[in-house]
Amino acid sequence: MHRMRPKSFPIWVVPCALALAALAAFWFSTPHGVGLGFDSITYIAVARSLLSGGGLGRYNCAGFKPLTLWPPLYPIVLASIGRLGMDPTLASRLAGAIGYALTILFGGLLAGRAAASRAAAAMASSLLFLSAPLLQVSTWAMSEHLFLPLTLASFLLLRPSIKSSSRKALLAAGVCAGAAALTRYVGAIAVLAGAITLAIIHDRTGRRRWLDAGLFTLCGLLPLALWFAFNALVVGTATNRRLDFHPPNANDLALPAKTIAGWLLPDRLNIVPLQGLVIAATAVLVIFALVWNVSRMRSRPNDPESWTLNLSLFAILYPVMILASATFLTPGILEPLGERLLIPLHAAVLILICVLAVVLGSQVKSVGRTIAIVASLSLLLVYCVRYPGLLRGLRSDGQGFASAYLQESETSHALRSLQTQMIYTNDIQALYFLANKVSCAIPTPTSNAGIEEMRSNLRAEDGVVVIFGRLSSEFLPLEQVTSGLDVLEALPDAVVYGYPLSHSLPVPSCTAQPCPRPIRWPVRGLPRGVEHS
Repeated sequence: MHRMRPKSFPIWVVPCALALAALAAFWFSTPHGVGLGFDSITYIAVARSLLSGGGLGRYNCAGFKPLTLWPPLYPIVLASIGRLGMDPTLASRLAGAIGYALTILFGGLLAGRAAASRAAAAMASSLLFLSAPLLQVSTWAMSEHLFLPLTLASFLLLRPSIKSSSRKALLAAGVCAGAAALTRYVGAIAVLAGAITLAIIHDRTGRRRWLDAGLFTLCGLLPLALWFAFNALVVGTATNRRLDFHPPNANDLALPAKTIAGWLLPDRLNIVPLQGLVIAATAVLVIFALVWNVSRMRSRPNDPESWTLNLSLFAILYPVMILASATFLTPGILEPLGERLLIPLHAAVLILICVLAVVLGSQVKSVGRTIAIVASLSLLLVYCVRYPGLLRGLRSDGQGFASAYLQESETSHALRSLQTQMIYTNDIQALYFLANKVSCAIPTPTSNAGIEEMRSNLRAEDGVVVIFGRLSSEFLPLEQVTSGLDVLEALPDAVVYGYPLSHSLPVPSCTAQPCPRPIRWPVRGLPRGVEHS
């Protein structure tokens, strides 16, 4: 009598279960809302402008400023959710929870189908769920929680287009890649990776290969090209970026190096000598995955194990694109935004690790299989140790300017009582999120006639200058900025300047007892300075 085998569960079961758990974990960790800082002011302000009928841009003290430096899809999504009756900050929390869950779901499915293994799906979704960097970045009002699931969805949809020559799947994959590029400009790398994958498939005629690659590229890049053309037509610049050469120095690369090493090392072992080894090992792993995928795809194009080629290409091209951007377009972005910029690479590396561990572990001898299992379980253990502490830390207070401590500070209460609409400051985000005030950045050394324009506006509108902490070198010296101005109010964390006989600023007593202590400026976790868009 034959013993019946128990029916195995589908690949999607564990990723789906962990995606639901991710929704709960995200909501549990953000009782104060999503973190506010970095680019949040642009996304939130543009979404509010769209909801109020103001258009695709945001207001400052000088009037309406069209959106050009950032792609438009994320604020459009926030405004669309806001149509349900919620503010864009709450809409960002909802979008973040869904995007975080979909990232875990799609990452697990991609690994499981690439390795044809339920173990790979379970391992990938578990590592993504327990990834402290992924949760940390996802809980900010940033575009990553939209960019990541769109990119992974493109990779997933490209798979059936390879297997069954499905044009519908190909078009859907191209649309998702295009949407990722409209969320973050670096999403164009997903389009390039998919096009290269389609172009080297071995079992199709040359004409069909190039036709599919061209169709995918058209779907992926046409929306971005139309956005650039619209910007150039309306405001005279495609992205408001200027091409220049400013290579990153050692200090710029220190934080990204520590971030990458932290993906695979326990915190106590994340030291400089080991960081280089981990980065080298990560590079070897990604390059090996690419070479292995190319060799298998050219010899066995229908082998599911070869279907992570586009993910391998993405993992190589993405950091190259980030370095190119830091060198030629946006200097200084690596140090303050290292973890956020690298989170797509983090997700790609975790998925590739799971695929290679399962596939190679099933093909090599027992010693190699044991090494793969031990390495995977060790990484999972490191992530398990970090995760509970991060959940508790996120739940205790909001991140950035969403912090209840900041919102209830004496400085925040005082700044909310400002009556003038003409405000210049060295921290636009602080005034927007803590006092709900729009403002202009104080002049920089490169501003053309900026100081005279500021003084003229202050006189005409009875305006004020609000200085948080100390002025960094990116601004004009404090003596030059405040020349001819009186100190109207000296608050614990800011000083308000204005022309003589200007209105005074009443300082109401704070509602919290005892009153919160002064804030250390700049706020911990936020980059120094302010964006000047």
